[in-house]
Amino acid sequence: MITVLGTEGTSEYEAGCVLRDRLLRFVPDVVDNDAHQVQIIAGAQCHGQRVRDIDLVVIASFGNGVAFEPAFPINDGYGNPLNVKSINVERLCLAVEVKDHTQNDVRFIGPRVEVRYQGDWHDATSQNQQQLYSLKAYLEWHHLNAPFIIPLVWLRNVSSLDLPPRPHNVIGAETVWSTLLSVVAQLSPPHWDSGVWKIDAFGRNASPPSMAAQIFTANLVPTHLDRKRMERLNERDSRSLHLETIVGSQFAILRGRGGTGKTIQLLQLAKRLYDTDGARILLLTYNHALVADIRRLLSLLGVSDGIGEGSIQVQTVHSYFGQAMHVLGLTQEIDTDPHFDDRRYQELKREAITYFESGAITESDHLVLQGTVQVFSFDYILVDEAQDWPDDERVLLFSLHDRRKVVIADGVDQFVRSQTPSSWRPHGTAADFHLTRLTTCLRMKANLSRFVASFTECLDISAERIEPNVEAHGGSVIVLDGDYRYFKDQHDSLVNRNTTDGNRPIDMLICVPPSFVCSAPSEQSVECTLAPVFREWGYEVWDGTSVSTRRHYPTSTEQLRIVQYDSCRGLEGWMSVNVELDTFFAHKFETFLQDAEHPTTEESARLQAARWLLIPLTRAIDTLVINLSAKPSIFRDALEAAAANCSDFVEWRTLR
Repeated sequence: MITVLGTEGTSEYEAGCVLRDRLLRFVPDVVDNDAHQVQIIAGAQCHGQRVRDIDLVVIASFGNGVAFEPAFPINDGYGNPLNVKSINVERLCLAVEVKDHTQNDVRFIGPRVEVRYQGDWHDATSQNQQQLYSLKAYLEWHHLNAPFIIPLVWLRNVSSLDLPPRPHNVIGAETVWSTLLSVVAQLSPPHWDSGVWKIDAFGRNASPPSMAAQIFTANLVPTHLDRKRMERLNERDSRSLHLETIVGSQFAILRGRGGTGKTIQLLQLAKRLYDTDGARILLLTYNHALVADIRRLLSLLGVSDGIGEGSIQVQTVHSYFGQAMHVLGLTQEIDTDPHFDDRRYQELKREAITYFESGAITESDHLVLQGTVQVFSFDYILVDEAQDWPDDERVLLFSLHDRRKVVIADGVDQFVRSQTPSSWRPHGTAADFHLTRLTTCLRMKANLSRFVASFTECLDISAERIEPNVEAHGGSVIVLDGDYRYFKDQHDSLVNRNTTDGNRPIDMLICVPPSFVCSAPSEQSVECTLAPVFREWGYEVWDGTSVSTRRHYPTSTEQLRIVQYDSCRGLEGWMSVNVELDTFFAHKFETFLQDAEHPTTEESARLQAARWLLIPLTRAIDTLVINLSAKPSIFRDALEAAAANCSDFVEWRTLR
């Protein structure tokens, strides 16, 4: 049996059908023989991976195998030639990047292939390699043992005669399956087994091909709230229209507090530039959970994350600068999301800045890099939560990219990585930049904005007031006083309330303090102590407190999202549940008070901790849930006062 899966009418699906028809000529009985199971997935989606889209994924099992005579010399992987007359291929897994460029828009640098988009050259070989990593990680995310994956670049308008000498992983326009398999044999030498040379990508330890193919049949389904967010991204209000006229000619700054729509403005701009200009856009943030959330939304919208053509890529700051440092030759790290220790990361940033300031990289060198290297070849750079960037990252970004093509969202004094704002504003005339102030809360319903204003006043936070959105009526606050882990009935009632409002569990956001995160049993990782509790209560969980989990966005609408407070900025939920928010306040107070590098008074530490609360307090759209521990505190006193001021829409439930 052979099947092509995907969206009919797309170029990827058409290429998949061509590959299928050529396989039928090579193995005619693949249609009728149930021992053969071949699935060609066109436009495969590796949800949650940095490189999500793969043109073709081929997962094949050929029963007892099919034999072919290799068209090219085969070696043992160490350069020693093998005398191979025939090879029996049993199982395969291919990640195929399909390019329809003509000969004039393709060039080879050794065995690597680059293709030209809008005058700029892009490394298709590197993109294909990243697809391999994404496919492997995606299979492992689904608890499968990944097979040996062969990456291939298929140039459908370039003759095989015009390809460089082999070995390499590029196949030409007229490639038939015997040639394709010969390329595979060069890249993954066959092994000798029972008197036969064999190729088996799945080996003894990999999960069965049928299980690997099955995960691509599940579609990512939007919730009612997702559809509203998608509609918002396609809207064009006066501010986003004005930004479109500025970007590219002026450095643009969006400034506003939590909930005023900074991130949605960036995404609206990105979507518009993507749709109308086919622009290549990079959105940067430091928050892994937010990266996962935005990638999921863009995937639902069908936005490409490929190279060359229009795309919107979302990366963490560390990931992006890690790649840049590798290209500049400062590190051997080639991982797409490198893990530097902080000291090494600080050293690398200084070295990179010195490269530019010393003239080691000239302006002409820089122009070449921007036109040929994927990590530098973006048309626009959008920066979220820019107020939290240290100055050296700002300097490095402007060394790599023209500031006129940069748009930042400034959250004023909402700091996570530092306690002092980065000086993004240029030293020059007003013509050098454009500032847009956002003062109206667009996320929260009006009652929630009023409650947050009252609560901050009761805590004596001298913060700029956020104006309620008077068109967004309603909103309610629920205070749960007691240990959340022992009150299943209360949790069930919140989930039911969320469902009654037309939402799914994924539309809830559950935030926890660091004390709720511990080492996971039998794993070299961490997890939230609420995660096993929720599973015992019958709920699915996406545990964003785990580093491995938050690199992949949720793929089921039935998953409850859990994140640490430190990772909640930029996220939102129809209902946000702030577990032991007073414990988190106390943790922040002690952290600021004991910071030897930045000595402070008790009053200053209290004020900084109180301001931090503005981040989790502004995550909810409709229902804000605040859970308290049983401890007395100034937090509890302020919350009781705010609840009294807003008694019409605040419900206090004691959990005893």
